[in-house]
Formats: sequence, C-alpha cells, structure tokens
Amino acid sequence: MAQSIAPNETFAQIFAKPTVAAMLELTPTGFEHFVEYVFQRAGYRVNFIAGVYDGSGLDLHLHTTFNGHDTLVAVVQVKRFTDDVAPHFVNAFAGSTLPHMGARGYLVTTSNYKADARAQAAKHENIYLINGEQFVRYINYIRGSRSEGDLSVVIPPESILVADSIQRRSVKQTRYIAIANNKGGIGKTTTAINMAQVLDSLGQRVLLVDLDSQGNLTQRCPQHKQVVPNPKHLGTYLSHQCTLTDAIRQTDYANVWLIPAAPDLRLIDPGANGFTASILDFARDIHASEIVPPRYQTLSDFDWVILDTPTAVEYRIRLALGAAHFIVIPTQVETFAASGVFLLQETANAISALTGKNGCRIAGALITDYHGRGSSSSDVSDKGTALRAGLSGSGIPMFNSLIHHDQGIENAHGKPPSNPFVGKWIQGRNKGERDYKAFVEEMIIYVNSNI
Repeated sequence: MAQSIAPNETFAQIFAKPTVAAMLELTPTGFEHFVEYVFQRAGYRVNFIAGVYDGSGLDLHLHTTFNGHDTLVAVVQVKRFTDDVAPHFVNAFAGSTLPHMGARGYLVTTSNYKADARAQAAKHENIYLINGEQFVRYINYIRGSRSEGDLSVVIPPESILVADSIQRRSVKQTRYIAIANNKGGIGKTTTAINMAQVLDSLGQRVLLVDLDSQGNLTQRCPQHKQVVPNPKHLGTYLSHQCTLTDAIRQTDYANVWLIPAAPDLRLIDPGANGFTASILDFARDIHASEIVPPRYQTLSDFDWVILDTPTAVEYRIRLALGAAHFIVIPTQVETFAASGVFLLQETANAISALTGKNGCRIAGALITDYHGRGSSSSDVSDKGTALRAGLSGSGIPMFNSLIHHDQGIENAHGKPPSNPFVGKWIQGRNKGERDYKAFVEEMIIYVNSNI
C-alpha cells in the first residue's frame, strides 16, 4: 500500500515555521514531497522521481532555464533519518549522480552525517551534504529573501554550506557592529561616528565602513591628509577592482580608519543571481586576516568594525548584516518608528538563517534625537512606552541609554581635534556626547556578556 502524502497545507505550515521535529513527523514519502515543495519554493522546476524504480535511488531532479533551454542542474536524494548518515549511503549517492555529469548532487537528511561520510563526500566533486539544521536554515533564508509567489531567481542550497565555510573572526577578536534601520533620518550615521569617537577615546582600534552611496559618514569623518593616487573606496571593491584592504584609509583620529563610500555605489548591482554570493564574499573578505589597521602592521586586528548602512532594504544592508555579529537599530519616539525596525528584523532573520550560529543578532534599539527630559529609555513619554512595548512583543530589546537631541553633535562632526593623533574626541562638551559615551559603555557590557 502506498504511503500517505501530507497535503500542501501541512507543507505550508512546516515551511512557515520549520523545525527538524516537524519534518520527522512526516512519513518518509511525505518528507520526500516536502523537500520537493521546498525546492519549488526555491525557484527550481522539480521532477519527482522517487517512485520510478530505475535503480538510481534518486528522488528529485531539479531544473532551471539556461540560455533559453530547460536544463537539469541538480539531482537530490532524501533521507528521513534520526541516526547520522553512514558513508556507504554517500558512496551510493555519488554513484547515482554519475550519469548526470555536470549536475550537482544534494543529499538531504533530517539528521546529520558521520565524519567518515563527510570525508567520502569530499572526494567527489559537486556532492553537497545538507543536514537537518542546515535545511531548516535554507527554508528560512528562502522565506526571508523573496516575496510570496516570486520564483524568478533560484536560491541554491549550497549557499548555506558556503556560509558555514567562512572563517569568521570571533567576537573576542573583533566586534562587528551593523548600524541599521529601514527608515532614514533617524541617526544611523550619527550613531556610527559617535561610537567611533568614544571607542577612539578609549584607545580602541576602529574600522568604519560606509555602505551608503550618499557617503554621509565619509564626508563627516575627516581623513588624514595624504596624497593617494587613484584612491579606492567600497565601490571599487564591489566592482572587483581592488581588495578591501586597498580601500582602507587613515582618518585624522589616532585609532580610526575608514572604508569610504562613493556615489557610484548605487549603480553597483550584483544581479539577482549574484545576490547571495555577494553577501558571502563580503563577509569572507571583511573577516579576512588581511583586514588590519595599516599603522599597526604588527597587530592582527581591529577591535571594532562598524558598518553604516543605507536607508531601505537593499543588498548593501544585507552585506552589512551578513558580516555583523550584532545589529544596533537607531530609532526615534514617533508613531511609525517601529515599522522600519520590524522590516529590518525580517531581513536580519533571513541573513541569520544564511549565516547560522555565527551570524548577526539584534543587540537592541537605541532611541535617538529625543526631545524629552528622561535620563534613560525607561523614562520616555507615552509614545516611547508604546514603542518599547511593541518592540518587546517582537523580541527586540531596547538599550537603556537614551540619546537626547543636541545640535552640538551635528556641528562637531568633520572637525578634527587640534592634535589629530591624541584621540581625544569625547570631552563632555555637550549632552549628546555624554549620552553616546553612556551608550557605548552599555554596548561594551552587552557584547562582553554575549561572547
């Protein structure tokens, strides 16, 4: 008797909140069809061949269009296992892929793989082992990377495996912080540059990265006066004309360096099919051992990398989130302030699915440009209380620190100290500076407690 197959409603429910436990509740045949469903949602045209007894043991053929022609790009075998997959299954699968030269082979399981099974797979080109946890992440990345019904671009599962292969610096080594919010004018650049100011005053080595084509951070962070022929910037790197190391510039502050932006950033588009690869390439490069302060060649690392992002969800925000350990979300106390935070949370969840356990997490929302009298975020007005409640309901914490409105912060940017290598930015001249100093101290405690 044929095994029953769960209806698409069940598949949709598991797809919306995927867990290995939920997939194990399916029958073996049901899990095969669920994997078929997932690859369809990933943009493939799928042929279900599990019932065809051709001796191959394959379950799915994945097709895309290449040069106007329908092309078999991958074959899939599915294992609904609770025990780790042994090497003989991998060898058998590798043999089944041989008639399909040029196609990739995806072996998908709900469990994991024995070490010698992985060793066997490494001997075969184009064989990819996807365990249960990675398949859950793949589903979440698909969900967070496209709108409902959009199947125009194929999302390949090996993106998850590539992300896992990236050698990231630990938080103990270098702290990567993305400053992000979908809304504009809420203090992202002001927060980035003031964080650098405070950290510089503490003797911490900081790399600022300007991912916004408007280049506000680049304009407001005075750069060391030096003649640089054909100066490089982030756009040069994204156009594959230089390395990230080539683009690092000294600023007029003792412990702060900058990868500047340029207007042509907005013209650089990796294309839909290069979207995920671009995120992973940037993460690999910004975490590379070559990214060191130019004046400290004997030292191995920056202490902090702070990534300032553009407004709206676009691929340069995803570049920052793909590289970051933590996300700081500047926001303001206003009726629609939370909308940008929630949209960013969705994007962050998708990128976290891609990058896995070493990926980004939201450190918290930071109230900026506050016109009230409160001394902390718990003292804000009714609108602020509503904002805190709304964010808390979505699992987004809020920093206790509060940044008051202070025109002195804006006026101070771009004016280097009289001795540019003393590193004394924070002099307590205005309340905004003191607020940012308190925030950075809180941020350091948070980071150190989450190492």
